[in-house]
Amino acid sequence: MTEPIHVYIVLYGSHEPAVAINIERFVDGLFASDLWGVTRTFYQPINGTNVPISGRIVLKDIWTDNYTVGRSLTVYSFGGVVLNAIYTHRSKPDPNGMYIVYAAPDVSVAGFCTQFCGARTSFFQLDVPDPVRMPFAVVGDASTCPRCVAPMWRNDSKTITGNIHADTPIPFISGLIPAIATDRFNDGWFDSLRRGISNKCGGLIPNLQYRDSVAYNLELDGNLFLVPALWDNLSQNCSIARKQHVRY
Repeated sequence: MTEPIHVYIVLYGSHEPAVAINIERFVDGLFASDLWGVTRTFYQPINGTNVPISGRIVLKDIWTDNYTVGRSLTVYSFGGVVLNAIYTHRSKPDPNGMYIVYAAPDVSVAGFCTQFCGARTSFFQLDVPDPVRMPFAVVGDASTCPRCVAPMWRNDSKTITGNIHADTPIPFISGLIPAIATDRFNDGWFDSLRRGISNKCGGLIPNLQYRDSVAYNLELDGNLFLVPALWDNLSQNCSIARKQHVRY
């Protein structure tokens, strides 16, 4: 995308304030990072032309939803959660937006842990003058699913902030934003096996460092994070770092 990439986070259910704080720190620092430099090795087809990913990431809002559709989310309610958040907060569908729903630990997400750790799709908002297609993703609380927690955080190991609920969204958000940016509607980049920029690397977590015995591999504005690798389209390798020149 060459237009700004607007990120909206919907915190579904009851979340500690630390969750929103950590997500905000990550998204705010992502655009200028070497991790986003990997994303910028890709392109997206626009009007028949392959255009490099260059749009600036903007965290537009973090919304809360107090269990408006209950404590169980299904494929039929995912889109409804996004729309409810949009209209509850007097917003409107954003053609440059991507919406990520993060469920609280006491919310059951259909397919989470058994079929996926994070899932994404899109839907059309038709009851507006100009129908808008919106990409969105749903992530369950990984602390409730050992399969979805980074290996170095299992078995009650200390996480970066000391709050596993605040730390575990980041590995998924760090993959979902590039995945949607490079392939918004299944019309962008993927390989012959239909693997995209994030799942092509299979959850590989490279470049581990340790501070006070806690594992991390990315530092943004003094904040530490743990993120999986992305596929670098130039080097043809999995990576979390490519230097870039960012215009502000």
